[in-house]
Amino acid sequence: MQDFDSIFKEHRAIYLHGKTKSGKTTSILDYVNNNNKEYRYIKIQDLKNEQDFFNLLKTQNIYNMFLKQEKKEKYIIIDNLDYIHTNDKKILTFFIKFFKKKMMVDFPNVFFIFIGTNTQDKKIIELMEYIHTRECIPEQYIDYDKATKDIVCSFLNHEHLDISKFGDKNIISLIYHENSIIPINNNYTLYEIFLQNFCAGDYYDRISFKKQLWQFNEMTFYIKVVYNTFLLKHKTHPLIHSDSIIFTKILTKFSNEYSNQNFVIRICKLLKCQKEELYTMIQHNDVKLLHELTLAELNRIKRLLN
Repeated sequence: MQDFDSIFKEHRAIYLHGKTKSGKTTSILDYVNNNNKEYRYIKIQDLKNEQDFFNLLKTQNIYNMFLKQEKKEKYIIIDNLDYIHTNDKKILTFFIKFFKKKMMVDFPNVFFIFIGTNTQDKKIIELMEYIHTRECIPEQYIDYDKATKDIVCSFLNHEHLDISKFGDKNIISLIYHENSIIPINNNYTLYEIFLQNFCAGDYYDRISFKKQLWQFNEMTFYIKVVYNTFLLKHKTHPLIHSDSIIFTKILTKFSNEYSNQNFVIRICKLLKCQKEELYTMIQHNDVKLLHELTLAELNRIKRLLN
């Protein structure tokens, strides 16, 4: 358990990092709520630019204004720091500038809390140089593979579940598909309907990946898992145990596409050009490519864009 009182006596900005489900967000929210702290919680995806951040700093508690109370300490909690993608890192660059230039002195009553899992990204490492970092270590180890198997097993056995608390819905969908053959039991007509739902869900996943519409993934989970489970509702089968759940860890095509997309973005930044200009440079064997890129990078970018 973190001793946040002692941490905030010495530091006004911290980055709380740790593994998924280690209790980072819960511990911070418990602290501010149990100690009656004024706070604003926001996910970094909802901060589009620096103006949004300043608006967050300047918002006032209406209750305190009516009572004409002195300004209380305010805690700005920014979660999901690791969800930022390459083309959305302007806000991280602003945070680095904000703390590097000590702009926080203009807000003496505000404490800043960042939450995430990433400690390897270049921008996050740079941000960590200017704020205090603290790792959140869970009190007990959780076997997430087993937990995921138990969830899939519960779906296949028609047990009631609170799906709002599930985190890795994509993984659950993959494992559910892999094990759906158990209750279907050679019913080819039913399996064809299952496949149609999975194909539709995968198509929507592809769109959400390309357009960065991550909230769209929620809908695909309902199509792939929840609706297919509904179709199985009146299909009787022996009770399935979590030990019999197949769990094949696979590298999805989406991860390769995401890696390639990041590679193209990085090359464009290096050459200070747009994707269309990069394509033209490759078509005309521009000498700038030979000077700025390694042979491996040049071969990869040609393979991707040709």
